[in-house]
Amino acid sequence: MNYSPEAAFKSKEQIKFMQEKKLQEAVSYLNEHSPYYKELFTQARFNVKGIKTIEDLSVIPVTIKENLQQDHRIQLHLRHTGKPGDHRPDRK
Repeated sequence: MNYSPEAAFKSKEQIKFMQEKKLQEAVSYLNEHSPYYKELFTQARFNVKGIKTIEDLSVIPVTIKENLQQDHRIQLHLRHTGKPGDHRPDRK
């Protein structure tokens, strides 16, 4: 998400609308592109399309650091350099 300089001149309602649109985009992106979050959302019976407002943040399943550290899909993603077969060594 990028900072929007023009947001400084918008009304509170317009800023909230922009934030809610970014929230919807972020949750949809995670559901479509992250096997970890797709599984988390499915297990929690979380409806991605149900996120419409900032207030809906309270229904998003919680992710904690330990879950991310234990999931091998996240580890591989973080180590990947972007070139197939080229991975960074494990960091301790």
